[in-house]
Amino acid sequence: MLKNILEWYFVPKFFEKSGTAYRLLGVHKFNKLLRSYRHCVILLTQKKIIKRIHWDAHTLKEYNRLNKELEILHLFGGLFALCLTPFLPNSFIPLFFIANLIVNFYPILIQRYNRTRINRILKKQKFFRDF
Repeated sequence: MLKNILEWYFVPKFFEKSGTAYRLLGVHKFNKLLRSYRHCVILLTQKKIIKRIHWDAHTLKEYNRLNKELEILHLFGGLFALCLTPFLPNSFIPLFFIANLIVNFYPILIQRYNRTRINRILKKQKFFRDF
């Protein structure tokens, strides 16, 4: 049951496939901003940023798997933050909400956007292998 729910969640939805929704939300701009400050992200998260390597099908699938794990972490972090909101002083709620957007919501959108792009590349590679 849980596996079916996760599979449904991770499949790109019809409005995600073109990328228009992400452009309207400014995800590509946020992604550029995040990449320009990646050294700060590395220091904060203690994670290594994957350098450009040969993007074969195996590497893309592995990146997709890692992407899903990180998305789930951001999703739970965002939901946890929303659960904390009623316990905050009213003056902190707007700031907390904006911080949650930056720390959790936009990274989820970036990961979903990247997964949609990766799936498109994998489908093209499969088409040319089958051709």
